[in-house]
Order: sequence, then C-alpha cells, then structure tokens
Amino acid sequence: MDRDHTRSVERSVRVVNRRFQVRSLAESLLTI
Repeated sequence: MDRDHTRSVERSVRVVNRRFQVRSLAESLLTI
C-alpha cells in the first residue's frame, strides 16, 4: 500500500514540476 501511495505522490509531484516549468518558460518568453 505504501508503495502505491509513494508512486501516486511522485506522479503528482511530476505533474506540478511540469506545470512550474511551463509557467517559468512562458514568463521568460514574455519578458524577452
């Protein structure tokens, strides 16, 4: 059970990181 929980957590963290990267990329493009 713990293994599945950590797996879901890693997946959510990955999604959040992807969103953050996209946001930072968009901001950098807008500032240029």
